[in-house]
Amino acid sequence: MACAMAAGGAQKAAKAPNIVLLVGDDWGFSDVGAFGSEIRTPNIDALARSGMKFSNFHTAATCSPTRSMLLTGVDNHRNGLGAMKDLMPQEFRGKPGYLGYLSNNAITVAQLLKEQGYHTYVAGKWHLGHEPATLPPNRGFDRSFIQAHGSSDNWEQKPWIFTENGEWFADGRQASLPKDYYSSKFITDKTIEFIDAGAKDDKPFFAYVAYQAVHIPVQAPKEFSDHYRGLYDSGWNALREARRSRVAALDLIPQDSKMVNMATTSDWNALPKAAQLDQTRRMEVYAGMAEAMDFHLGRLIEHLTKTGAYDNTVFIFMSDNGAEAADPYEIAPLKWWIKANWTDQTERLGEKGAYSFIGPGWASAAVSPLNTYKQWAGEGALRTPLIVSGVAGMSHQALSKRFVHVTDIAPTLLELAGIPPHQGRYQDRDVEPMHGRSMLALLKGKSETLHAADEACLNRDCEI
Repeated sequence: MACAMAAGGAQKAAKAPNIVLLVGDDWGFSDVGAFGSEIRTPNIDALARSGMKFSNFHTAATCSPTRSMLLTGVDNHRNGLGAMKDLMPQEFRGKPGYLGYLSNNAITVAQLLKEQGYHTYVAGKWHLGHEPATLPPNRGFDRSFIQAHGSSDNWEQKPWIFTENGEWFADGRQASLPKDYYSSKFITDKTIEFIDAGAKDDKPFFAYVAYQAVHIPVQAPKEFSDHYRGLYDSGWNALREARRSRVAALDLIPQDSKMVNMATTSDWNALPKAAQLDQTRRMEVYAGMAEAMDFHLGRLIEHLTKTGAYDNTVFIFMSDNGAEAADPYEIAPLKWWIKANWTDQTERLGEKGAYSFIGPGWASAAVSPLNTYKQWAGEGALRTPLIVSGVAGMSHQALSKRFVHVTDIAPTLLELAGIPPHQGRYQDRDVEPMHGRSMLALLKGKSETLHAADEACLNRDCEI
């Protein structure tokens, strides 16, 4: 049973807090219960109830640029990931800002936390480089078990796209997955293993928990997907409208906001019955994959509670970008490759050996009421859920509508740990300065602003 306990209490004054950074992959703005979803996310919702939700949090439009900014507080065009390597035009590659991996001139929060006595762990998706110098052991992490590339199968060790090799690395060495592997379970298991192994010396820990859910391929244990049987029979147009109403009721958008109808979304009622049945199951599996991730997050929370670490732990939950609307079948080589390696039979969707995705119709509901999706320069790609819980002295304000950017997470974590951000010098060399701003005063109700309305600079000389 999933654990839906209230999030951590005040930290002991004598000890720096543990930090758990939770990243969902491709979750839309309204995919979390606390943000208006019908999907069961009791553990994430519990963090929201005891913490603060941010309705105006922005990321990059794709995975690795966001993750590079998350871990460094440095704009992705200055840290080597001006674009995701998989989508980078050939003429950009190798140019300044377009290395395709996280530059060594951008210092990670894990490096800085480790130097101040933190244990540092990462489990799950990395996507910041797969050469030895770019793997977690060389970027500040004591222990790691990571998927180097953008995604892979959630049931077994194989890549999700023919241009990648599905590489996994344990502490910097190539590794194999167990036979009973399921991504959300395994990532949680590894996180718990790392935390327990380091618990003897009573040092605080930083755990970066980078789940694969709900990235393509969309896969989930049947017991979770079956919770949603029949729930999506009315189609994506109806779901987008229903979520918009709940999002407005939660005050996440203005009550009088008008619904935007996306040109890429087809009319559900015009689909043949067989197509509706297939599409309905795809969304049921998507919801099941999200719920399964939340369930295994609940196991981590329950474990921290039993070991006594929970009350001194700060939790941050976010998605790296909005929902994925791509239809791999629109690219002939991809369609051939998928059909050669998986089944897409409706009755088997979600299972081992089956491949699924939700496409633009359901993605329009996942990002509701926003416009566009992952990879687009619009709010449906750039605006995602953010929840912070467990900060000592946190304001009782449950919702912040202030603009917050993913680069603000790293300086926030450093201030929580009592560590000043570097100012462009690190170990006697020039590095990219952090330009994100700590959210701590905002979280504690001591400030009502974080960024000025006209702020557009990329360094810490910005005046607000």
